[in-house]
Amino acid sequence: MNMEKFTNKSREALIEAQNCAVKGGNNELRAIHLLAALLSQKEGLVSSIASKLGVNTTLLADQVTRELAALPKVGSNQGQIYSSGEFSTVLTRAAEKAEEMSDEYISVEHLLMGILNGSGSSAEKLLNNAGINCEKVLQALQTLRGSQRVTSADPEGTFEALKKYSKDLTQLAMQDKLDPVIGRDDEIRRVIQRPPLSLFPAGTGLLRTIRSFCKNQGISWSAKPPKIF
Repeated sequence: MNMEKFTNKSREALIEAQNCAVKGGNNELRAIHLLAALLSQKEGLVSSIASKLGVNTTLLADQVTRELAALPKVGSNQGQIYSSGEFSTVLTRAAEKAEEMSDEYISVEHLLMGILNGSGSSAEKLLNNAGINCEKVLQALQTLRGSQRVTSADPEGTFEALKKYSKDLTQLAMQDKLDPVIGRDDEIRRVIQRPPLSLFPAGTGLLRTIRSFCKNQGISWSAKPPKIF
């Protein structure tokens, strides 16, 4: 398979999977080695997907470690690692998923879905037991990368850029964690003076003004912010 079609993070995962096999004294590369490599990536997309699905990634990583320890070992493989049938199937299925999703490169999420190919590997069983399957991975990806396609060798770092460098005000409002409104005194007075149906120019922060008014008046706020399309 052409390695140029893999993203940087995918290549790193494949190299780390091989290193994992060498360190463990295994001469056969399996899906469990790749899963271990994907979970070990710092702030990696696969860990983010698992977290989005409510999976305890620390516990999952521990289970993967135990599976690795149970693999057959050879005395000295001198770096000679062979791909198992299940590992080759993972790569083939990952390439197919990338094509199905109209992505130009095979990214780490494709590798994850490649593991979830129905082969019954120990890696797939661990993921299934944790509540992870292809359908749920695709749902989590909608949140993490939206409609972005993989069109470069380094896409993973951009998928959660908004999460890293900005605040989700809608989510904060639903959690009642928004800071008090500052500089909206005139708008708040207008809410008090006008009938309940008040019209504000676009962009004046109507929702936050009403929230602040409710807090100032001791009114319980239970309405969820509307979705913006």
